[in-house]
Amino acid sequence: IAGPTGGTESKPVGMVCSAVRIGDLTKTYTDTFRGDRETVQLRGASTVLKRLWRLFWNEFYIE
Repeated sequence: IAGPTGGTESKPVGMVCSAVRIGDLTKTYTDTFRGDRETVQLRGASTVLKRLWRLFWNEFYIE
């Protein structure tokens, strides 16, 4: 719910739900960001990409 309207008490403006699946591993996340619509969208996308990178790194990095 990027806003500026449409939020409710249980789903506030700024709420971003995402999931990442790698093989049999599935992780789900719910975050709330402040800012205008574009800022919420950019922060949500950035957060998902950072999490995806960390999951790949931890799952597939071999020393």
